[in-house]
Amino acid sequence: MRHPPFVRWPNRAWRAPISVLIAWALGAAVARADDVPPSAIATIDRAPVPVERFAAALRETGVSLASLEAEDRDRLKRELLNEVIDNELLLREARDRGIRVSDADVARAVAQARADIGAEEFSAVLKERDLTVAEWERRLREQLLVSRLLSTAVPLAAVPTEAELKTYYARHPDEFFETEAVDARQILVSSESSAGALRALLLNGADFGQVATAYSTAPEAADGGRLGFVERGHVPEGFEVLFSLKPGEISPVVHTSFGYHLFTISEHRPASRLSYRDVADTLREQLHRTRQEEAVDVWIRERRSKAVIVINEPLLAGFNGKP
Repeated sequence: MRHPPFVRWPNRAWRAPISVLIAWALGAAVARADDVPPSAIATIDRAPVPVERFAAALRETGVSLASLEAEDRDRLKRELLNEVIDNELLLREARDRGIRVSDADVARAVAQARADIGAEEFSAVLKERDLTVAEWERRLREQLLVSRLLSTAVPLAAVPTEAELKTYYARHPDEFFETEAVDARQILVSSESSAGALRALLLNGADFGQVATAYSTAPEAADGGRLGFVERGHVPEGFEVLFSLKPGEISPVVHTSFGYHLFTISEHRPASRLSYRDVADTLREQLHRTRQEEAVDVWIRERRSKAVIVINEPLLAGFNGKP
């Protein structure tokens, strides 16, 4: 099941190295590790961060710690705690600045989220992540607060100039290639004899889309067997024959683990480098967004550097997913 964007802690590109996190926990003269309450995963300027906040953040990821190797498990816990601490700092900053989010703002965001993913999938995601609607709405309110804070507190980054865009385009040629692709259709049946009989019909002039709709067992049969554009290197084993076909040509019968296939294509798009004109607008947005994210990261690091952060190392080390 595909999960659309869901409420998460603000996604920071920056991650403090583990050695730095440990140094914060062990090296602060004004706050020792034994000053952390047993029920807190960390403290920020002596204010506790309850372990329940950390556990809730882990549930939102949908990841089971038990499914990870020890090294990956420890890395995930460190990085997730870093996000939780950042989030707490940002919420405190928002409160200090008097930033508010109204119930009406939250209600609109909830309605939009439900509309975007559908009521059934919305409920399925909450169940999968062990979240109540009330918990999810609280996270959403916090996310709106943080977004409002960052949009007002962090100055807008400069929009890249035309010269900067062209320089980036020239220095990163590998980023602007369009992969070879074909606009493909398929017919899938369960036996070689059926595939052979259908191929004979197609070679005698039968319409591929109509035959696919009538006989194919693949999910896209109702759309005349259309797979859309598929890229070389991103197709299942056996589908490579698509890239040897000419538009309108019918493939031989191809046997894969799915069954017996017939393919055709309507367009072959060779690999090519996109022109600067084709990518300029997207590149401008991408580079501007990257600059803004970097500005946000710097802004957060400045606030984090002024806080005394102490991590409850024994609790973090032994944390298994439940508070």
